[in-house]
Amino acid sequence: MLRMRSRNNSVLNSATRPGLHLTIERCSRRWTRKGRTKAYVCRGKHWSVLKAIRLSGERRFTLRHLSRLPGKTDHLRFTMSLPRTADNGLQGRISRMVYRFTGVAAR
Repeated sequence: MLRMRSRNNSVLNSATRPGLHLTIERCSRRWTRKGRTKAYVCRGKHWSVLKAIRLSGERRFTLRHLSRLPGKTDHLRFTMSLPRTADNGLQGRISRMVYRFTGVAAR
């Protein structure tokens, strides 16, 4: 489970305006940097752990496609983005988010 909350009021995490979205993906191998860019790619099997969700207020999310095995490493990529409908009024804005993973070992 992932729990997120905003630490400040900002138009980036407002419930009434288009703001930040979070996506979490898992790769069966380490994420590798794509050339000299800031982008990372998966060169193995790829799963969507959390589809694009809006970051506003305090929320809890159930994560999918994780290994759930003790000692197993899940290679995750977090991507924060703005929707295509976001306007220039969001430039230079700051938002602070706090997140916490809670896991239960499978038996």
